Amino acid sequence: MKEINRPVTDLNTFVRLCERLNGEKYLAVDTEFTRTRTYLPKLELIQIASAKLVFCVDVPCISDWSSLREVVNSSGTAVVLHSADQDLEALAQFDLLPLRILDSQIAAQLCGAQKLSYKNIVEEYLGIELAKDQTRSNWSKRPLSTEQIQYALDDVRYILPLFQVLHDQLQQMDRLSWLYEESARLLEQSDHGLTADNAWKSFSGGATLNFHDQQLAKQLLIWREKRAKLINRPRQWIMSDHQIADLVRNKPQSVQVTAHILGKKRHRIPNWVSSVHAMLSVETPNTHYPIWISWKSLNSDQKRQINELLVQINLFATEMELPASLLCTRQEAVEAVCGEFSARMFSGWRWEIVGSMIESWLEANDFKRVNLPKPLAPEFPK
Repeated sequence: MKEINRPVTDLNTFVRLCERLNGEKYLAVDTEFTRTRTYLPKLELIQIASAKLVFCVDVPCISDWSSLREVVNSSGTAVVLHSADQDLEALAQFDLLPLRILDSQIAAQLCGAQKLSYKNIVEEYLGIELAKDQTRSNWSKRPLSTEQIQYALDDVRYILPLFQVLHDQLQQMDRLSWLYEESARLLEQSDHGLTADNAWKSFSGGATLNFHDQQLAKQLLIWREKRAKLINRPRQWIMSDHQIADLVRNKPQSVQVTAHILGKKRHRIPNWVSSVHAMLSVETPNTHYPIWISWKSLNSDQKRQINELLVQINLFATEMELPASLLCTRQEAVEAVCGEFSARMFSGWRWEIVGSMIESWLEANDFKRVNLPKPLAPEFPK
């Protein structure tokens, strides 16, 4: 394998290297980025490896990405990444989302691996010990050190050999189609991205709020996501989760009190405080349907049903040497008992593997596999 041990900074060289990638069945890709002061990851380095070539590209130096875009959008090429979520988010900013991806971390999960970091899996399957001393390195500083460049190249050079081992093992286990399905789902999620309308789902404090306050919190989270993306600053800089919970619980009566809860930050402007305050005074519909569900809010029958479902899932997972969370997460079990059934659980290979068991469980507990209607969200000021 030919290695170019200095970052590519010249456009003509970059184009020639991309031409050498045409026709490859598999390409390995990794990225290095910074994200301490921005909403979006700031892509600094792209590492690429084929069966014959490994190199990295200094992103700020390249003005035209069309040659690489053509390669990753080829129907005959699958791009292999490890733990692809954030890499895909970074690549999407340059319109470099591949047409087809395969995730070696997902492949390792499906093979039954317990430790899923790149370092651990490379050591387990290839017997190679990688240094990870540059993990928290400053990738925006130039020039990059020799250690940084070597670390970056190591992060991509072993992906294809690793993937080949995992691919062969999955083929023997008759699970290769599972990898294709999971990777396609991951790519689809990345293509749609984390939008303002779905970012609220990861709010950690929602389950502690009453139903009315949950409605308010959801709208504040949507508003925060839009503002963070607009000015490209971390969402917690706009308004922290703790501040959102405080606001919806206390519902300050004046803009001044709202401003006091939000605190003084250089990126916040007065009309934002007014917008937040206005949202807190909008009436929400009466509802007994929670947006976030906590374990404490469940009754004893629901807790029993969840535990029964999880026991069955764990038995299946143990028998198949898979992580139980890969079949059904605890949160998915909670939502199922409360009438919300994850599309992930009821489609594809999961349904083929554990579908009959889940179907029997639903029937025994008098559930129907449909989504319950949710109340319409109230209108809030823009």
